[in-house]
Amino acid sequence: MGSEIPLKLPFIDFTNLDQNTKNDDWNSTKSQVHRALEEFGCFEATFANIPPDLQTSVFDSLQELFDLPLQTKLKNRSTKPFHGYVGQYPMVPLYESMGIDDAPIPDKAESFTKILWPEGNPKFSKTIQEFSEKLSKLDQMVRIMILESLGLEKYMDEHMGSTNYLLRVMKYKGPETNDSKLGLNSHTDKNIVTILHQNQVDGLEVQTKSGNWIKVQPSPNSFIVMIGDSLYAWTNGRLHSPYHQVMMSGDKARYSLGLFSIPKAGYVVKAPPEVVDEEHPLIFKPFDHVEFLQFYYTEAGQRAQSALKTYCGAWTNGRLHSPYHQVMMSGDKARYSLGLFSIPKAGYVVKAPPEVVDEEHPLIFKPFDHVEFLQFYYTEAGQRAQSALKTYCGV
Repeated sequence: MGSEIPLKLPFIDFTNLDQNTKNDDWNSTKSQVHRALEEFGCFEATFANIPPDLQTSVFDSLQELFDLPLQTKLKNRSTKPFHGYVGQYPMVPLYESMGIDDAPIPDKAESFTKILWPEGNPKFSKTIQEFSEKLSKLDQMVRIMILESLGLEKYMDEHMGSTNYLLRVMKYKGPETNDSKLGLNSHTDKNIVTILHQNQVDGLEVQTKSGNWIKVQPSPNSFIVMIGDSLYAWTNGRLHSPYHQVMMSGDKARYSLGLFSIPKAGYVVKAPPEVVDEEHPLIFKPFDHVEFLQFYYTEAGQRAQSALKTYCGAWTNGRLHSPYHQVMMSGDKARYSLGLFSIPKAGYVVKAPPEVVDEEHPLIFKPFDHVEFLQFYYTEAGQRAQSALKTYCGV
């Protein structure tokens, strides 16, 4: 019997493409991007705009950054979840990372640098900024192709203007064993698009829709482009947001960078009506990305098999009727009554099972916490609403 051929991610060449020149090469690449993101949610890309010497310099800069004392690295703080220093976790002891908001903007890259090097480090700042700016062009091309392939060109300006960039830089220590050790837990990204680049130490694994894991072994100068949950929701599930993880072995450290396009604070992720129809009923209620991230990092969000579905995807989905009722009194006799109420426990998320959602019964309500819904119900807005439930969590 022949040996089984290992699965590989699609490989797409972006060399010599120009988003202002929509020729046959552009259209051919666009088709490849659409197929890859439907099937795998990610692909490997070549992008000649970032020369090899800049790639070498950026990994030298990462090593210099992570060699700083821990107390210095801890100065990388942010009020936004997962935007500052992350590390020293017993569950993933090999992993640490830092975040640079708006890294393509020179002033922002310099501000980050001066937090860690008060005397300045112009080479580090210039390298990080130049790398991020050039890589953002690939992000923009991919997103333009996505919208064109879905016939959503009229949303182009809104979509492209709705995001900021976060550059996350990551280090995974070598476990000093040939046995595989967990570098980073299996997860989906929560943003729009992620573009990853690594040094020549592999470890990234991507799960297919069928549940198999692909061990990603990118060529030295290529990039991994991946869809996040926010774009998955915005396209109403037309593209796939893949689970991925990092598994480490050996004694060499793995350095990688991820450029994340992220919805701006206050921007509501909402699927356009063009991607919602009988074959594709609405999957997710509109949501604020920052509020979704805050939920994701709660205990309930971390426990959920899909934080996005738990956060924004009521129990029988309208198959039973909840009647309005009232009490009208007359005469001089007092009326006494008792009511035994079965009530969801605090922290329990009311969520319709998939068995009660279909084409004839599209999802009516986003999953909700009963206690939080009650708190809304007794607000002025909740009391004014014709249906507090629909107002609070209707799709």
